[in-house]
Amino acid sequence: MMEKAQLYPIFILFAFLSACQPKAPQNISSLSTENPYIFAYTSGIISAADPIVVEFTDDVIDPDQVGTEVANGLLNFSPNISGVLTWENTRTLSFTPESFLPATATYQAKLQVAKVQKSAKGTDRVFAFEFQTKAQNMALEIDNLRPVSNSDLSKQEINGTIYTSDVALPETLEAILDAKQGQQSLDIGWNHSEPTVHQFTINGVSRGDNPSEVQLEWNGKSIGAADQGRQTIAIPALGDFKVMEVTAFQEPEQFARLLFSDPLLKRQDLRGLVTFEGYEGELRYIIENNEIRVYPTRRLSGSYALVLSSGVRNVNNARMPAGGDFSLQFEEVKPEVRLVGNGVILPSTDGLVFPFEAIGLNAIDIEIFKIYNNNVLQFLQSNSLRGDYQLNAVGRILQQDKITLSEINPNSSNQRWMRYAIDLSTLIDEDPRAIYQIRLGFRPEYSTLACPDPGTLSRATPTVTEDSEEPRSIMDGYYGIYGYYDGYDWDNRDNPCYPEYYNRDRFVSRNVIASNLGVISKMGQDKRVTAIITDLRTAAPVNGAEVTFYDYQQQVIGSATTDGKGFAKAELDGIPFVCIAKQGGEIGYLRMQDGDALSLSRFNVSGANVQKGLKGFLYGERGVWRPGDSIFLNFVLNDQENPLPVDYPINLEVYDARGQLFMQRTVVQNTKQVYPLHFSTPRDAPTGNWRATVKVGGAYFNQTLKVE
Repeated sequence: MMEKAQLYPIFILFAFLSACQPKAPQNISSLSTENPYIFAYTSGIISAADPIVVEFTDDVIDPDQVGTEVANGLLNFSPNISGVLTWENTRTLSFTPESFLPATATYQAKLQVAKVQKSAKGTDRVFAFEFQTKAQNMALEIDNLRPVSNSDLSKQEINGTIYTSDVALPETLEAILDAKQGQQSLDIGWNHSEPTVHQFTINGVSRGDNPSEVQLEWNGKSIGAADQGRQTIAIPALGDFKVMEVTAFQEPEQFARLLFSDPLLKRQDLRGLVTFEGYEGELRYIIENNEIRVYPTRRLSGSYALVLSSGVRNVNNARMPAGGDFSLQFEEVKPEVRLVGNGVILPSTDGLVFPFEAIGLNAIDIEIFKIYNNNVLQFLQSNSLRGDYQLNAVGRILQQDKITLSEINPNSSNQRWMRYAIDLSTLIDEDPRAIYQIRLGFRPEYSTLACPDPGTLSRATPTVTEDSEEPRSIMDGYYGIYGYYDGYDWDNRDNPCYPEYYNRDRFVSRNVIASNLGVISKMGQDKRVTAIITDLRTAAPVNGAEVTFYDYQQQVIGSATTDGKGFAKAELDGIPFVCIAKQGGEIGYLRMQDGDALSLSRFNVSGANVQKGLKGFLYGERGVWRPGDSIFLNFVLNDQENPLPVDYPINLEVYDARGQLFMQRTVVQNTKQVYPLHFSTPRDAPTGNWRATVKVGGAYFNQTLKVE
């Protein structure tokens, strides 16, 4: 069992240690891990890129120190780690390593508590804790060999992917793979789409008059992985139109992929040319480049022979000279669970129903984690409403149950994706202002898959935990739902007949808030903010809702009450961080950091800034004037807060296309604050962009005038 005071860093990646792990995580009972001043800390197995975080029980610095770097000596590591220590907030220290930590390493850390908490005495002056980094593993997969262009089949490329169990620096990872065709080294291009997924393309592969080979070699030593190997990829000769590979795929849909040496004619009828022996249903075909994908209309299980006739044509309309039979093994469905939709707020229109879908399972484990309502502001300091960073500091597990799927959907089938729903109303009604995280997982015994050797699933011995107030989460640990055990093999992570498959990588979670309040807010540069509260069930405005604005330090900086149109306006004393709307037992949360605002990049919303409380607008009767034309320019002035006198003067300056002052005058005459600023240009006026500037008090308003 992990320590009660524990943090799970945001950058943790869900992967596992391999069988080469020398031992289970070390028991750190020899270290002093109890301290009344420490609320939570990093421990257990972490990613090589994770920060090391310690949170105090109370605020220990002033808000203006947040984000500042901390001098050396406060937090020390053995072995030493180079990096930067900063205050993440008023009670949390975060140490960011200078580079990724080595794999399978154990570190002891010592925090000089007395330097921060002067009241710390005796053994409480120093806090010691320990953590380990994950073991690094890698797996290489070749996707296809295909021509760079359909017009020149002599130039080919090989596409593939390297998967790692933990993050790796791109420049370090790229050094592990070499490719040669004959004696010539080939260039490899990379795309690091995800921290543990690294796609590569081997360029410059030549397809000549004679068949050849490309030799791949890899060695994971540079990233701390013990994996190494080599693979030979056959390159057919030009004119040799044949099938290179036939593979069965199980997910997300079941299909067979045929990889050909030549790109294929896109428009050709494959019915009768590609079939499954003994299959009576219809088949769906997709042709893409040099691939044919064959989809059965019902799920297959067991061994099938794929029969390929010789009538398939390549991009040059040439028939393939010979067909063939290929044996394929289709597996039963793998156990999986997935969420429906992506919302966080649960309105009560049809009850508080949490939907999900499952396949290959007869039961699931559900875990309910509660973020207490008085900790929501602290939670939002480090998270969006969907976040899961530092949850142990703001809440705890409320409930863990097994749910039999046939009990919530009597028509359930484990051979296809089925939708289920859990009613959360009983649980959430106890505290509707809290945030809940719903977690769904499953165990080997819930799977309906018939494994060839069922004994493989029993290798994992459930981790024995000491008595504790906190239950062990189904999301804990990198080894899987049973924890660490001897014989763990990372290579079995995708095989549901092994316990390595049943890990949090395949589990799902979502934060939910039971609320009927929709909250929208906008703010101008004058620190005036408008919040709009609506009923999510009917879209009707909510009257009488209390709206409170908080800054990052969780202090109230403004409040207002909505009117009959659902609008609440307030002038704030600082920069808003969170807006909270309440009405009766309903509550709505809105995080107001810049990064959380809706993107307006696709819309022209530039507008004009309000200057000194004044709004001004310049316009003309058209967009372009010729030299010698009269320009009928008008200026509209408005000050909602302090109405201006009827004869309030404004000053007009006009500059020609060379930037020289053309005219200047003061205008008093206006009609309801609309000022006529008419003037004419000479016949020999320089063409280009002229500029009109209106000065009102200390405010300036500009308009470009095109004279062409």
